[in-house]
Amino acid sequence: MIRLKVSNNGGDQPPKLRPEELRETVAQEIFDAKIIEEFSCFTSGSSGLALDCDHVVKGQFAMSSRVALVPIPGGLAQFNLTSPKDQFVKRQIDFSRFLNSFRSETDKQQ
Repeated sequence: MIRLKVSNNGGDQPPKLRPEELRETVAQEIFDAKIIEEFSCFTSGSSGLALDCDHVVKGQFAMSSRVALVPIPGGLAQFNLTSPKDQFVKRQIDFSRFLNSFRSETDKQQ
C-alpha cells in the first residue's frame, strides 16, 4: 500500500524538517513501530527525510513501512509505503519511482 497525504499550513515557504517530527509522525500512525533506519529521500524537485520501520499487525502479520516527509510550499507531503516484511525490498522500487515522479507546483496569480 502506498499512501500520500498533503497538509497545507498556508504561506509560500516550505517548512524546515526536523528528524524528531518524522519520528513523532511514525509513533502516532504505526503502533509499536521499531525504527530500523533514517535517511534522506528525494522527489522530482525536493528532498526530505525518510525512515524504515518494522511492526506487527494484529499480533501476527510482520510488516515493514517506509515513511517519508517532504517539505512543499506551505506544508508537507507525507508518503507511506507498507508491505509484508518479506516483500518490502521489492516494493521499495515502486515507492522510489513514485517519489521520483512527485513534483509540487503552486499557482501564481498575476
